Amino acid sequence: MCHYQSSTIINNGTISNETIKRNSIKFKPSVLGKCTRCRLMSNSLFEMIRSLLYDDNTQQQQQMKNIDFISKIWNKLCFDIKAGHDDCRSFAEENYEKIYEWWNDHSYAILKNQSDNQLIIVNRLCIEFLKVCCPDGHYGHECKQCNGYPDRICSNNGKCAGSGTRLGNGNCLCNHGYTNKNCDSCAKDYFRNETLFHLNGTVQCLPCDPSCSGSCFDFGPKGCHVCRNGYYWTIDNGCIDIDECEPSLSLSSSNDNNPCPLNSFCINTDGSYLCYQCDPACNGCDGDGPDSCLKCADNHILKDGICINPDPKPLIQPYASPARYATYFGLCIVTCIIFRHNIFISSIIGLAVALYIMISEKSLETEYGRQFDKWWNNVFGG
Repeated sequence: MCHYQSSTIINNGTISNETIKRNSIKFKPSVLGKCTRCRLMSNSLFEMIRSLLYDDNTQQQQQMKNIDFISKIWNKLCFDIKAGHDDCRSFAEENYEKIYEWWNDHSYAILKNQSDNQLIIVNRLCIEFLKVCCPDGHYGHECKQCNGYPDRICSNNGKCAGSGTRLGNGNCLCNHGYTNKNCDSCAKDYFRNETLFHLNGTVQCLPCDPSCSGSCFDFGPKGCHVCRNGYYWTIDNGCIDIDECEPSLSLSSSNDNNPCPLNSFCINTDGSYLCYQCDPACNGCDGDGPDSCLKCADNHILKDGICINPDPKPLIQPYASPARYATYFGLCIVTCIIFRHNIFISSIIGLAVALYIMISEKSLETEYGRQFDKWWNNVFGG
């Protein structure tokens, strides 16, 4: 739906009456602030003016009197913006009367000073006239200066809340590792680069070594004030990882070099340790696999450095439990019943049953398969 409005237009410094076409359409609700939307619109306005003032082939300025700026610019405004078109256009529609008033007052100056077009449009329209933006480094309704303006805003270690807009409170939003009102102090787990600070007063915060607990004064493990849990202090090397898996360095008073539960082994990590289950062939171990057993499990013997089962159980007869075979038989009966009603479906089910039986029997060759069969027998009485 469109409507028309009679407006006054300036062409080459002269005033004439012209009918302006405006689009009255609904736009998506904007998630951008007014200042951002105004800057989008101002940049689009600049591009429209530039494209109308110059011929693409000759780059010669056209006669201003031959250009109907308002109608041509307005109908194309914001369509050059892909990301944020609705935000741009809705802002223009909401502020049409003010924008048109501003154009009448400033169009001649803009056209005469084309090198400053973009700067004039953004500053005078968004900052001075519509008052939705502030100059960079200023914030709030009155465009107050941010802390440290102009060269050291937030000590160059953060951002001023609301900078460039009419919003915000001007508080410093510090970068990671910095704190304090002006972002001029180091946060926990960071330390100040003293060399750079004494050189030019710049506050640079660097991360402490992972072995430090909370604070430090220099690089590396020797720069820690206190060692983190799982580390101990040495004069030569600073904070060193405790190898909990070694009895000489373990915090435990026990002589056992394995702090892990029974039948598991220890792996040291930075500041801690991990426990892993021993191989089923082992009764105690110091590593992964049947070749790392301290002692072989029941029914296993040591052969060539590996714990093995010398007498593996037969694959079929001991596990030919009635319960399992009853399940197979039941599946076959169901397939036969379905066969009487639908050959196609019964064929698919029959194939699935065959695969199930094959996989089930094959799984009995593994330790997990035998354990599952044992569980099945206990539950279903096979």
